[in-house]
Parts: sequence; C-alpha cells; structure tokens
Amino acid sequence: MQPRLLDPDTDLPAVADLLSRTRASGGLSHPGGIMWWLRDAGFREAFDAYVWPGGLDLVGFALVDGSFVVAERMDNGPTELEQIEWLEERMRGQGREKVEIHVAEGNPLLAELERRGYGQTGIELELVADTGAEPEVPRLPNGFTFASLNDVSDAAYIEGHVAAWSDTRPSWYRRELHDAVKRSPRFRPDMVTIALAPDGTVASFCIGWLDERSETLEIEPLGTHRDYRRQGLAHAVVKEVQHRAWANGAKRVLVWNNPQTNAAAYGLYTGADMHRTALSSSCPRRCRPATYCKSVCGRSGRIIGARGGCVKSKSERRSPNVWLFSRTYGRGSGRPSVVGSRRWPCRKSSSMNLM
Repeated sequence: MQPRLLDPDTDLPAVADLLSRTRASGGLSHPGGIMWWLRDAGFREAFDAYVWPGGLDLVGFALVDGSFVVAERMDNGPTELEQIEWLEERMRGQGREKVEIHVAEGNPLLAELERRGYGQTGIELELVADTGAEPEVPRLPNGFTFASLNDVSDAAYIEGHVAAWSDTRPSWYRRELHDAVKRSPRFRPDMVTIALAPDGTVASFCIGWLDERSETLEIEPLGTHRDYRRQGLAHAVVKEVQHRAWANGAKRVLVWNNPQTNAAAYGLYTGADMHRTALSSSCPRRCRPATYCKSVCGRSGRIIGARGGCVKSKSERRSPNVWLFSRTYGRGSGRPSVVGSRRWPCRKSSSMNLM
C-alpha cells in the first residue's frame, strides 16, 4: 500500500469523505479545517499532501506543511508507524531538518515515539460548544446586520479578510486562494457567517465547515476588521454560527486554540460557551523524522487517555489530551537534543530534526 501525492483537482472529495469517517470514529482532524488548510495546495513551497488509496476509497491521508505533519488513517489503511516511517523517509529525502506531529494523549503510539526520540513541544485545546439544543440568538450593535457569502461580493469578503489578518504581516489571502476555498468539498457560502457594518463593510466573519456524518461544525478561520474591533462583533459571529450549526443539524461546534499564544481568542471562545475538551502539546527531540495524527476515542465506547467519562454517542463524544512531539538528527555525537517548535494548527504533536 503505497501513498501518492494528492491531486487537488480530483482528490479533495475523497479526502473530505475520509476525514469525515475518521472524525466520526474519533479522529482529531475535522474535514473542514483540513479543507481550509488545503487551499494552499499547489500555491506554495514546502506544502505537500499525500493519500493512501485502498480500492474504491482512500484509507490514509497526510499533510506536510513545512515541518508540521497531520495524518489520519482508517483501520484498513496503513498503520500509524507505517505512516510515520514513510513520512520520515520522504521528508529526510527532501532535505527537511525537522518534523512535528500531533498525537492524542494516552495513545500507545506515544511510547514508541519516545523510544524513537520524540519530545513534547507545545499545546493546543479543542474548544467545543454543545448545539444539541437551540443556542441563544445573538444581537449586533445598532446598524450592523448578519449576512453570509451569498449576500456580499467576493471582492468585499476578501477585503474584509485581509483587513482582519494583516496585523503582523500582510495576509496572503487573495482571489486565487478564495476561489480554491469556494471549490472545496463541504464549503457552503451560507455557513460563512458575516457581520456587516452599516456601510456594507465585512466587519467580522468566520467560515463554518459542517460535517454531517460527525454532526460537527468547525470554525476556521475567524477574523474581525481592524477598524471594527472592541464592539463585540466576533462574539456575536461565534454565537450566530452556533445557531446556524444547530439549524443545520450539528450537535457540536468546535475550534482549536492555543491559550498560551492566543489568550485573547481563548477568552473570546470560552466567553461564547465553547469549553475545553482536548489538550494538545508539543515536544522536540533529535531523532529521525516522524509525523502522525490519529483518532483516540470513538463512538464505540473505546477511549484512550481521556480524563473522565466514556464515549457513548456522538453527542457525548469527549476529546482526549493531545501532544506535539519533535525529533531531530544530531550531526556530532548523535545524542538527542531538545529543539522547541510549533506549527498551526496542532493538537498534540511532535517535531524532530532530520539532519
């Protein structure tokens, strides 16, 4: 069972279906967040994605963004270690010096990663809102209205996105990437929640990615125009997307957040009734490259490493802690050394230098 490069023109529907199946059975990756990430496929260097074919369906997937790797698999696909070993060899052959992976706490794979020289490097939380019952209907400041991508031009939306995401460096978002997002499987323009200013400016927004199989919606991304902050718009947008998720049958709305690096976003989400269900951490070490991400708990009642509770149904699903691990190759004595690193988004991951 050999992987091949993802073809963004033909493979995305099958990848979305695979990730929907893995998420519904306990996987960490939501198809929506990965579809948003894959907008960059074919547009920038050091960004690759691979699929493992298995008959009529895909049975494995991996995304490599610089040194960070996300991977998911079905039970009839490659094993976790097979994915790791293949990715290590592939990335080493490309001359990459480090690999980061995320793994859920309690996964037996952690012991193998530690044996291979991985170490923890960071954390990330999965924050979840319960939308099994109708959420409150939010209110906006006077003159502002809720809308969707069906109500504004693509140019207006892109302008709002760039204004929200250019605080530290100019946003890369442009028409080419926007069109790639709109072509993504599971993308729905009506699930792009927008707060419009009185003059029609896209003042705040988020994309909601609905996955019907797992009955979850992921927020990715969310932003507020630099000229319209401190007015409660982002809070209202998060509550509105929760209401839209409920109206479309989703039982949960999720978002990933690192409270250590983005405490403001953590406060926003928790203030909008999104609560911590999973922790992710990262660790660095010198060793061979490895990358992996796999489900840890499933609806069958199997659960590894979660703190309390047992998975009984989709609506009661709890996520475990997740860790970031890293690993590097030493040039001198070959003894391991710790190297800190982080990539977004991460659950629990690991990084390692390959040189």
